[in-house]
Amino acid sequence: MRPIKVEFKAFGPYVGHETVDFEAISKRGLFLICGKTGIGKTMILDAMTFALFGRSSGHGRDDFEAMRCTKAPFEEETFVKFEFENNGDYYVFERRLERKRKNLSASYNVAKKGEDGVYYPLMENPKDKLLNEKAVEIIGLEYEQFRQVIVLPQGQFEKLLTSNSEEKEKILTNIFGEEKWQKIAEKLFANADKKKSELREIQDRIKGSLKEEGCETVGELQELLSNMKLQEEELDQAYSESQYDKRTEEQQTLLARSKRFEDLRKSQSRLVELKSARAKRDEWEEALKEAKKAEKIRLLIENEDHAKSNFEKRKFDEEESKKSVKECQNRLGEIEVRIKEHQEKSEQIEKCRIRKIQYEQTHTAYEGLDEANRELNKAKKEAKKASEDEAEAKKRKPRLENLTEKIAITNEEFHKLQTEHENLLNSYLMGITGQLARELKNGSPCPVCGSVEHPNKAEILDSSVTKAEVDKKKADTDEKYAKLQEIIAMQEAGKQLADDKHAILEKAILKVSTLEVELENKKKSLVGGIESLEELETEIKRLRKTIDEYDELGKHLGEVEKKCREDSTEARTRLEKAEGEVKNAKAEYDKSVTALTESLRSNGFDSEQQVREKLKSEKEVEELSRQISNYDASVISTQEMVTALLEELKDIEEPDENRCKEALRE
Repeated sequence: MRPIKVEFKAFGPYVGHETVDFEAISKRGLFLICGKTGIGKTMILDAMTFALFGRSSGHGRDDFEAMRCTKAPFEEETFVKFEFENNGDYYVFERRLERKRKNLSASYNVAKKGEDGVYYPLMENPKDKLLNEKAVEIIGLEYEQFRQVIVLPQGQFEKLLTSNSEEKEKILTNIFGEEKWQKIAEKLFANADKKKSELREIQDRIKGSLKEEGCETVGELQELLSNMKLQEEELDQAYSESQYDKRTEEQQTLLARSKRFEDLRKSQSRLVELKSARAKRDEWEEALKEAKKAEKIRLLIENEDHAKSNFEKRKFDEEESKKSVKECQNRLGEIEVRIKEHQEKSEQIEKCRIRKIQYEQTHTAYEGLDEANRELNKAKKEAKKASEDEAEAKKRKPRLENLTEKIAITNEEFHKLQTEHENLLNSYLMGITGQLARELKNGSPCPVCGSVEHPNKAEILDSSVTKAEVDKKKADTDEKYAKLQEIIAMQEAGKQLADDKHAILEKAILKVSTLEVELENKKKSLVGGIESLEELETEIKRLRKTIDEYDELGKHLGEVEKKCREDSTEARTRLEKAEGEVKNAKAEYDKSVTALTESLRSNGFDSEQQVREKLKSEKEVEELSRQISNYDASVISTQEMVTALLEELKDIEEPDENRCKEALRE
């Protein structure tokens, strides 16, 4: 195979349309595909291999969509096209991926160049597998063989150069598929062993055969054969001198003559047998004559049989039609009784219809009743809950009374603390005033009022109250006040809660009373004996089912009655037709009986049974004719044989057969 050109587009790292013209670059001989790692050198070989076999040159990249360039535009097609020359013929293999709607669709083509230089397709609708098979057919190499012989996989050659002898052997084995040659060698060795085993068996058989003849070598066997040859020649000489052939021929002639006498006796005996069987031959001839005579009446008998069969069949049809008419009348009578029974129930069904309409009209009222019952039950639950809440609130009343006593005690404690705080505060303030008065001097401004004259200075009291004591008492007083307010609030909240629960209970009781009155008013418009919407709907459903079943039965009975009347009419029509056919068949039968009777009388037969006994089938007639002919021929041939043997053996003495046989044995 010689590559001519490879083209590809949106394939591997190549986005655009690329062409490699091998004829142009190989004009000077060898050429080199070189460049940095990853720029797409191997992809050129992949394009060639992929065009032929749909697989890359180095495995791992065997899916067409996986080979598509990821940077190619969405609508751009992907294709590989490989042109090459093989044994003087030029071929083109092409595979394409075209965008159809959202998916990629593959198409394939293989063509061969004609004498006019134009490429013509080799297949009408090639598929992937067919294209691969055509590549193997043209190139003569499978995919793996193509890789190992035409395309040396990337990295294998470098590995080969740098490896030791053992590794080189493994690489060459991998590249050139040495395993198959090893398998061939093993097969040849196996065949050789088989042949060797077969040869050994032959040799063993030869040794066994020599041993049977009392020889150890082929030479001894040859000598034995030579001795036996001499004995054979001596016996042949003795046989020739004794004239055994001549004597044997004479005895065989006598034995043959004896057999001719035996043939004469057998022929004479056969002739006697044939003459004694003459009566049988005459019976055959008479039976044949009677059969031919009876054959003239066969058609009339068949006509009578046919007419009789037809008459009996029509009679049977008539009886069946009568049964059918009777059955139809019985069914019609039964259905009329059922229709009458059904009509008698019409008044009862009309009442059901009226009751159903009434019930359906009260459906809304029952729906309101159910709603009222639900509202009443809900209100009763709310009233019960309100009563329980009020009872719970009443249980808290003793605690509220305790709070009143607690409020009084706490209020007394608060006023006591308040008085103590005021006393401490006054003592503390008086102490501060005396201290300020002690430090006032005439002409110096007062730090409180700013006056420079101090006519009435405060008295200086001996007080040991500190600001910290005043502040602590103040804090105790405020805390007690807060506690007092908290207890008062608790008491007020408890009273309010009890009042609220009581108000809720009264409202709930009023609602229950109102709903009970409304429910009683609604019940006045209900149907007697039906207490709920569910019972009403059940009764309406039952009435509807009863009415529907009555209507369906009426419709069914009407259809059955119509069918019965139609069947009855049809049965009467069939009966009338059958009666007419019986009459006609009877006439035909009587006519055939009359014709047969006249023919029997005119042909000399006593009865129809006698004719039937004389009748023969065509095969039986042929057999009688054959037996008569065979008998006559046997008589003639046997008579001729006796005459010829008498003439042949005239004036010849009959040899003794036993003596001839004894002489031949000697």
